[in-house]
Amino acid sequence: MLDAALACFARKGYYGTTSSEIAERAGISLPYVYRLFASKEALFAGAVLHASELLSDALTGADEAWPPRQAEGVMRAIRSAYSTLIQDRDVMRFLMQASCTADEPLMAEAVRTCYARQVELVSELLNHDDAAVRHWFGAGMLENVILTLGLADVDEPWAGTLSGLDRTAAIPPTRFRFNSDREGGQPTTASIASAERTWSMAMALAPRTPARRPVWEVTMRRCCVASGRERW
Repeated sequence: MLDAALACFARKGYYGTTSSEIAERAGISLPYVYRLFASKEALFAGAVLHASELLSDALTGADEAWPPRQAEGVMRAIRSAYSTLIQDRDVMRFLMQASCTADEPLMAEAVRTCYARQVELVSELLNHDDAAVRHWFGAGMLENVILTLGLADVDEPWAGTLSGLDRTAAIPPTRFRFNSDREGGQPTTASIASAERTWSMAMALAPRTPARRPVWEVTMRRCCVASGRERW
């Protein structure tokens, strides 16, 4: 039922969604919904905690593949995991809707608890580097905006500025310093970081328009080469 609640709230927000709609989507009766949750506020708070668990599971699972204290590898893994998770537009939109309920005490507390849990988890994964934690959250919120606005299909300069992708031509190697940052044939920390930012954003922006697919594939290949990925 929490999956159904998350999907409904994601589409219409807390104020635009009725408990009856959630019951119908979940395939249960409205009285049964109120047996589980005393109010719509409590149901929304439950959906927030459910989303928090989805995030925690995704990030924890991604981190398990990396040895401790390999910060770049961990950042790479958890950004990739987040990009994959928000491909489910319901999850991504719900997270944005949740931030709009701060005026409701019960739901505001649930959202704060969600953020507290994510900050604690990401901080632990990134060796308590506060700057890296802020960067991760900032990049994630930008990805939410890019997906919400569908910038993969917007051929405008401002959209390219936000997404960091050139949709009109193959991205030149110098844009992300793929060539100049190499030392002895190996990517440097700077080139890896630049490529990782682009790779994470490109994963979130896989174009739905077939004509743009070749440009996206060129971008992905360049990011793989620069960051040492074997495949994408």
